[in-house]
Amino acid sequence: MFLSLSLFQELVKTLNEAILSVKMNVSVLNVSLDLSTSPFPNKFRISQLDVVGQYGGVWFFLPPVRCFSVRFWIHYLIDFVSSR
Repeated sequence: MFLSLSLFQELVKTLNEAILSVKMNVSVLNVSLDLSTSPFPNKFRISQLDVVGQYGGVWFFLPPVRCFSVRFWIHYLIDFVSSR
């Protein structure tokens, strides 16, 4: 059984007000919170962007370069330490 969103928001607001009044040592529940919500965007905003076409040359190039450079430096450090 699911609560509607507005009922859930009212429940959370009431619980937060109660917790806040206990934390502030207020005997009477005179704490009031103002809540506001905004709808989550339902529409995908970037619908015509070709990421691979625009940035694929960079992002498909970087992982092998990073892998090669890490292996190179590890090999260099191992050789340097073992030559001492």
